Amino acid sequence: MTYGLVIDNDYLRQFPEYKDKTDAQITAADRSKVALKEMNAYQGEATKRCDDLVAEHSGQDQNTATVGCRIYNASGDRITVNFTHSWLGYFFKESPDEYVENGQWSAFVVVADPVGTAIYRTNSQTDIFVGWRHYSHTLGSDDISCYVESRGKNHWWEQGSKGNMKDRLERSGRSSKDDSSGYKVVGSIGGSNPNSYSVIIEKS
Repeated sequence: MTYGLVIDNDYLRQFPEYKDKTDAQITAADRSKVALKEMNAYQGEATKRCDDLVAEHSGQDQNTATVGCRIYNASGDRITVNFTHSWLGYFFKESPDEYVENGQWSAFVVVADPVGTAIYRTNSQTDIFVGWRHYSHTLGSDDISCYVESRGKNHWWEQGSKGNMKDRLERSGRSSKDDSSGYKVVGSIGGSNPNSYSVIIEKS
């Protein structure tokens, strides 16, 4: 599910610095900047959705790991899910939202020792790899990792193969960041909440 207001040009015009600007004068970087300032407004709702689904699944299966994923779009424009892939595990109850507007959180849960990715496509035709890995509930440092990367359209799987990306995901740590192809992407998994994964996508 998505949470948050759509931060578009009309939203920006409520602020003095954008009040008299035309659509042509307001950029994706402007919308991204405002979205970052509003990031915390609906984060609690997205977190609660993940926590509720994690608790529901844990009541059914306490022997495998579960991850609640929260993706925040501050790219300046809508992002869409190009495709998903699971090496292990599956989505619980619902797949990632088909699209996420600028200023919104997307919340979904992956279960059964999940290792997978969602590939998002931006308005400028950049593809963003958002990967997660949580093999078991033992919480060892080698059991949990995430990996993010932004590349040109159709980089996956034309150039970045499934085997190569799984290897990068397994060699990564509990945090990952990339600042290329016009976007800054930051991911963090298993912090104070071992079942939580958050990713922020912004215009660079």
